[in-house]
Amino acid sequence: MASDVPLDESTRTTNTSTPHIPVTSENVVLGNEVNTLATTVSQAPPPPPPPPPPPPPVQTSLSAPRSPSMRQRANGSVQQSITADVSLLIELDVGGRVFKTLKSLLQGSIRNQALLQLLQEGHSCIFIDRAPEYVAPVMNFLRYRRLIVDGNTNLDGVLEEARFFDIPALVTSLQEQMTKQKRKENEDLRIQSADITRRDLSTALVTHRAREKSKPFVLHGLKMSYMDFSNLDLSNCIFRRCDLKHVNLESTIIRNTLFEDCRMKLVKLSNSQTDGSAFENCDLRHVDFSFLNLSNVLFSTCNMINVNLTAVIWHHGNISSVSSHVPTTSSTSSSASSSASSSSFASGTSARTFQASAGKLPAPPTFHRCNVHGVRLHVELKGRMQECEGQPIWHTQTPSAANLNTVNGQA
Repeated sequence: MASDVPLDESTRTTNTSTPHIPVTSENVVLGNEVNTLATTVSQAPPPPPPPPPPPPPVQTSLSAPRSPSMRQRANGSVQQSITADVSLLIELDVGGRVFKTLKSLLQGSIRNQALLQLLQEGHSCIFIDRAPEYVAPVMNFLRYRRLIVDGNTNLDGVLEEARFFDIPALVTSLQEQMTKQKRKENEDLRIQSADITRRDLSTALVTHRAREKSKPFVLHGLKMSYMDFSNLDLSNCIFRRCDLKHVNLESTIIRNTLFEDCRMKLVKLSNSQTDGSAFENCDLRHVDFSFLNLSNVLFSTCNMINVNLTAVIWHHGNISSVSSHVPTTSSTSSSASSSASSSSFASGTSARTFQASAGKLPAPPTFHRCNVHGVRLHVELKGRMQECEGQPIWHTQTPSAANLNTVNGQA
């Protein structure tokens, strides 16, 4: 035990700078772990880069910028309308009013050769003896490529200037606008000038027939052009001196109805029941009677130019059965002058006796002193012409079975 003490002391004396650690199995293992950790720390990879910044928020459609195409179009329009180069400008002195614009605007739009020649010669001011109030819409059309006029501008004057500058697109646009404006004016005029409406006529017919079942319903001197009387029962009525131009009588019952001194140009009669009716001294130009039952129908002193009578039907659709019966008009003509009513809208008994087909066999229509020039008529109607003017076109066309079944609801 005594020998062990000097050894400990010498050991402590020789290792005064660093403490001595006994070598054991635990120390060896610990030292390996320390060395391994130091090696791992020294050989570790660099830290990963920072994550990228988040994307900007998506803008809504309200705040989204315009697409490049829209921006380019806008910039192109601005560049065409704005310039600092005075040499690109031209002054047009129109009747004392100066219009200043780009030469390229005129050169790419107008076709007036005289004006184009002056532009090519490099003139800075050109005098044009025209109306400036009508030229202003022309210049606006060249700038905006659409017609811009106020309500007080006469479109006829603008049309003349468009033809002077020779701008086909503007001429077409003006003609379309004028057609729409004229159609609207005519519609307003028809509404204001009509003396009777569809409801008025229907109510009056019901009231009259409830009181006077055997007497005809008389309408005298009424303006009814462009009205719609389709699908009404107008049988046993008398229209005297009425304006019926462009009236819609499609699918209307006008059996035993008299039209006297009426203007009936372009009346629509498709699918109407016309047998036994009479047209005396009427303007029937361009009326289509095709595939209608015209049994016992009388046309007397009527203007029938361009009337369509192709494949008219009589005798229950049998176009080959022609009767020799002709409705008489002597009894009706003698009392016509004393039957006119002074009221503009009246109903009651008429002195005119009109029973064209009552108790009579079906017969083809009769044409008495009518202008039938150019009208297509069946050859079997040659015997029904009495003192008529013009040369009709004769044909032998027979209505088809399908059309016969749909006329007047007959099978």
